[in-house]
Amino acid sequence: MHALEAIRAKIADDFATIHTDLRGITPPAGHRWEICPSELIWFAGDVLESTRHGASIFLRRFPRNERDGCQIHIEVRLFWSENSDPRPKAGAMRAILWAQHGEPAGFRSQSLLDASPAFIREDGREALLRTVRHCIKLAFARAGHLAGAR
Repeated sequence: MHALEAIRAKIADDFATIHTDLRGITPPAGHRWEICPSELIWFAGDVLESTRHGASIFLRRFPRNERDGCQIHIEVRLFWSENSDPRPKAGAMRAILWAQHGEPAGFRSQSLLDASPAFIREDGREALLRTVRHCIKLAFARAGHLAGAR
């Protein structure tokens, strides 16, 4: 397999695996995990260009209700060293994590993390997932929702 094709395949596999894993975290009632169906291919069908500035997985209120003061909004934006770092380190991954509680309209929500956003960098998908899951579990606890995060 050509090197660029291998990177494209790795990104697609990592994204699908992380999305599946996050869907295993039971969301609070009235929320669900979502991705944009074209997240990996929106830029002319090219995975590398489409994910150069990250690819996001969301936890959102469903159905959407901008006036729900109890809602949680989480975005996990993933980055791959191979296509976003000037000097890539094979296997390294980054994520930016936002976790908000409250009404998103009018900036009436508050961060559920110590730093908003949280910047995470790990050597590999599994380590990144462990850290992201820990942050989400913390966010749920702070929001008063103990929701089955492993």
